[in-house]
Amino acid sequence: MNWDIDKEYRPGRLWIIGRAALAVALMLVYFVLGATLGVGLCYLAYRQGSVTIIGLLCMVPGVFILVFLLPLRASFAEPGPRLDPRQQPQLFEKVNKLALLTAQPAPEEIYLTDYVNAGVGQRGGIMGLGSRRFMVIGLPLLQLLTVSQFEAVLAHEFGHFHGRDTGFLLLWLYRTRSHIALTTALLTRNPLAPVAPLSWFIGVPFKWYGKLFMRATQTVCRIQERAADRLAANIAGAQASAGALRTIHRNCDAFRDYLHDEVMPAVRRGYKPPLMEGFTLYLQSERISSRLDEFVKKDLAEGRSDPDDSHPPLRERLAAMEHLPAGKAGDSSPALSLLDEPAELEARMFSAYPGLEPISWEEVGRNVVIPNLERSWKHNYHDLRDVTLDSLPSTAATLIISLNVPYIEKYNYAPGILSDALACVLLQEGWQLDHEPGNWCLRRGDAALNPSDLIKEMRSPEFSRAKWREMLTRYQLDPALSLAPPSS
Repeated sequence: MNWDIDKEYRPGRLWIIGRAALAVALMLVYFVLGATLGVGLCYLAYRQGSVTIIGLLCMVPGVFILVFLLPLRASFAEPGPRLDPRQQPQLFEKVNKLALLTAQPAPEEIYLTDYVNAGVGQRGGIMGLGSRRFMVIGLPLLQLLTVSQFEAVLAHEFGHFHGRDTGFLLLWLYRTRSHIALTTALLTRNPLAPVAPLSWFIGVPFKWYGKLFMRATQTVCRIQERAADRLAANIAGAQASAGALRTIHRNCDAFRDYLHDEVMPAVRRGYKPPLMEGFTLYLQSERISSRLDEFVKKDLAEGRSDPDDSHPPLRERLAAMEHLPAGKAGDSSPALSLLDEPAELEARMFSAYPGLEPISWEEVGRNVVIPNLERSWKHNYHDLRDVTLDSLPSTAATLIISLNVPYIEKYNYAPGILSDALACVLLQEGWQLDHEPGNWCLRRGDAALNPSDLIKEMRSPEFSRAKWREMLTRYQLDPALSLAPPSS
């Protein structure tokens, strides 16, 4: 079987030489462009003969460009807890099985991360020689996939090893992509303050070349992804591979949002909620689930493609698998079952925040959500002192509050300030918080209200004052009630 895999999936000599030549050529042009601009600007500054404004205007961006041309030291930071094969025999057995099927050595190191994804790479050594292979596996990925789908993900990652996508030259190609993106952003989006116009002007060539570089290397990157997809589909089955792709695409950003909106507020208050249990509840929320389903549906319909994304669009990747064998039914048990002591591994994910106190999601509302609402409410007394329940719709629609920030920030933050204040006022009026990850509202009797959704609704032209007055009457709320916190 290994001979068939090598014959069908290993890239040919000309393809490897072509990739290496493209990587070297594009990197050389980038460094020549940078060195020419950097040295030229420094020379113009030197020709001034003395310290002048023109000399400084040339020297600062010139030195900046030359410094950024220096090779970045490839230091390796462990992306998460390193797994021990003696403590996780089932997981390592599965990895070794896929290594054998793809005719590749198993990675020397496997790390657990908080991503809904997996990845491979090489670290150490000199120009790729003597380097060590490593693999990263997301804990939430294991929670979401079946064992068969996880096998497809492993086969895809071993496909990158098989295609030599993690070699020295390709690694430098990816680093140069990051280098160009960072240089272009600093020169054009956030130019150096003292020489902003000149640095923006100088950054234009980098921006143009950056686009050329990204487009040229994107083809290489996407061919690598398609080859890895094809290998995974033929080994684990197209059905399992397609299911894994859909799940990862649907939930990748969801876990990031879950961490930002639900987990980190608790961490900042010194608590450690159940990570995976909360993510399950978050995905079960009707609001979150419908949003994610709509996202995938729209993405598949439009086939959108980010010009800088190294991966092909989901629709294109799924279409390429349609003619491949579906594969056997496989193991439909959760991939998380491959881990021994998952709770202990979950606790290690919080290792960067020592001393956290465990807390259940039932307690998060009382100990985290309400204190955060009250903190925001009290912090914005001056912005809320003239707002009442009666004036809330017009305030929400116009954002005319005295928030001392630029308008774009006011547009982003003012609705949150208003919804936090409304929540605190309702809590004082006897309403109760009903909270779980991905969803929260305030209840009193049979009435339920989400302040954030209500403020958003008030900002639409269809929301009328008559409707708001009817709601105030139904909820038995005084229109003259102030949204300002107590002045003390």
